[in-house]
Amino acid sequence: MASLGFRTVTVITLGAMLSLSLFVLAMMPPESGRTRETDAIEFALVTLLTVIFSPLSFNYAYVWTMYPTALAVHRVLGDPSDPRWWSRLRGRRVAGVWLAAIILIPATAIFAPRGSQALGNLFFPAFLLVLGLGAMLRTEWRAARSTAGTLAGPYHERADQGASRMTVAPGTGSHQD
Repeated sequence: MASLGFRTVTVITLGAMLSLSLFVLAMMPPESGRTRETDAIEFALVTLLTVIFSPLSFNYAYVWTMYPTALAVHRVLGDPSDPRWWSRLRGRRVAGVWLAAIILIPATAIFAPRGSQALGNLFFPAFLLVLGLGAMLRTEWRAARSTAGTLAGPYHERADQGASRMTVAPGTGSHQD
């Protein structure tokens, strides 16, 4: 093992945090590209970054990775006919291996609890989730952007669906359609 000083470890840690944060920032869609799906992925990514970067990140804090993991399972297994983000990862097999690693790496604690925890059995699945969900987010908003001609507004409500607009009647303070 290498023996590194406190300052060196701090610089490495801050550099890794900055790199991961810049990756997530680069994957985020602009306001016009947001959809309900991208919002769900963004929330999962922010949750993961919070857990990973917490200065007192004990094992029980990783319970917060359940939402991002459930979202990943839904995205991979929920709609097998939707290959948008799988095409970037070269097929369903890679997506399946990614998902299996996220679910099975924490299970190594069953056989060697202290050793697997020391090797990051909870950190690495969270890290893999950030990378995979980031790829999904990028693909999702690019797909939304390609259909932007028929969509309007931050949540892409169809303009032809006649969404009701709320107005306030002058002097009454009551809403009218």
